Parts: sequence; C-alpha cells; structure tokens
Amino acid sequence: MNTDAQNFLKKFSTKKDALVALDMLIRYDSNYQSIWQEIDSHQDEDLAQKVMDYFNEVNQTHYKNADKIRSVIRQIPKVGFDQFQSVILHKKETWGRDIKMKDYIRPATLFGSKNKFLQYLDDATNYWIQKHKQI
Repeated sequence: MNTDAQNFLKKFSTKKDALVALDMLIRYDSNYQSIWQEIDSHQDEDLAQKVMDYFNEVNQTHYKNADKIRSVIRQIPKVGFDQFQSVILHKKETWGRDIKMKDYIRPATLFGSKNKFLQYLDDATNYWIQKHKQI
C-alpha cells in the first residue's frame, strides 16, 4: 500500500469509514480514486475488534460490543494497539487485585470517553515507568 493510502487509512478506525470518506472526496476530485482502490483492496484489520479480543483474553470475559473502543479511536486517531494494551494490562494488574475495583474492569469504564481513556493511559504509562525503575 502506498504512503498516501496508508496515511489516509490511519485517520479512520476502520477501512469502511475511510472508504465512505473517500467516496465523498471522489465526487469533488477524481485524484482520490487511486487511493480508494488501494484501500479497498487492503485487508482491513479492525483495531477496535483486536483490542476487544485482547481485553477478553486478558480478563477472561466475553464482551462483544467494541463501539466504545471505536469511539476512542475516532477521537484519538494516532492511538494504537500498544496504548490500549498498556491500559488493559495496567487495570488488570492494579484493579484486578482489589475486590471493589475488579468489577470496573470493563470496556465501558476503560474506554467510556476520550478523557477517561487518556487519564487511564497516563496512569498506565507512569505505572509501567515506575515498575521498570524498580527492576
């Protein structure tokens, strides 16, 4: 996939969202047609579903609705799997040990809003830095 197509695709949480946006752009500028064709042929890896699958694996749960995760991805386009993974593991390691907090390890809590997610990401980053210093 060429760089233009990759950069355009990164702005959206799914391939489908990118193609819908490109459809609208093509109406005004046919130069986007080649990007549309390249993205359409690309095998879409749904980041939100990948995060949900990882969340379920780590927490031994069976959540299916990844809409909260997709919302965070749309609001923070540069967020990647590593950031989600860091938050999930951090909350599993910290809240998972606390009887009161254990019930809050769920997608609606961790990914309920952009601001919540960013706060949890900041907490996780600081936690992992401190933990690494102790080694």
